[in-house]
Amino acid sequence: MWREPPVNPRDYWQMFCARGWRLPYTHFREAHAFDLRRGTDTATRLAREQYDAEGDTFEHSTFYGAAWTSVIEQWFDWVAERVGPELSSRTFVDIGCGKGKVLIVWAEKAARSGASMPICGIEYYAPLADIARSNIEHVGLAERIEVITADALNVDPEVYGRRPVVFLFNPFDADVMRPFIERVAALDPLVIYANPVHGDVFEQRGFNCLHETSGWHNGLLVRAYERTATSD
Repeated sequence: MWREPPVNPRDYWQMFCARGWRLPYTHFREAHAFDLRRGTDTATRLAREQYDAEGDTFEHSTFYGAAWTSVIEQWFDWVAERVGPELSSRTFVDIGCGKGKVLIVWAEKAARSGASMPICGIEYYAPLADIARSNIEHVGLAERIEVITADALNVDPEVYGRRPVVFLFNPFDADVMRPFIERVAALDPLVIYANPVHGDVFEQRGFNCLHETSGWHNGLLVRAYERTATSD
């Protein structure tokens, strides 16, 4: 059954006050319209003060916000072109998957391209993980996508497989990013980092920026990182 996603007019008003008409218009087209077409709940923002959570990891986390549809699709196309036939053998892992939008878009694009790659989301905040699972089930992708409720620093490396594609939408600060990179570096990941506030941490660990897109909003700034063969 179709479910009308929640809409918070205050969010649109705040966007307009902050950036004029362009931001609320783009948010509707790139985030809210996704939910209206599918009956999901991914676009509604969740500020840090709205979380009922505590602990060391929470203190280093950022708030939930939906990635823009066209950005996810654009980067799927770039990854598919770069890795070619290897795409189906690589696991896609969204760190801090929130309500599951990136997972859904990636799975839809993979299905259209004929790629059978495993797709997994990792979310430490259980209520968000539950929403992600509900959204994924609602669109009929429960058999394609796994959502794990866990701290990204405690996930079994086997979840990633070898040479995974790892997606990050600025999920945490540098204090968590450093040990996270240490955990995944040996897996030779291809990292897609949206709003790469701590991109320097990757560069310090021997990763090169392979490709970058940018624009008028920080959600459009995305970089692909891959570790050099000679790095430790």
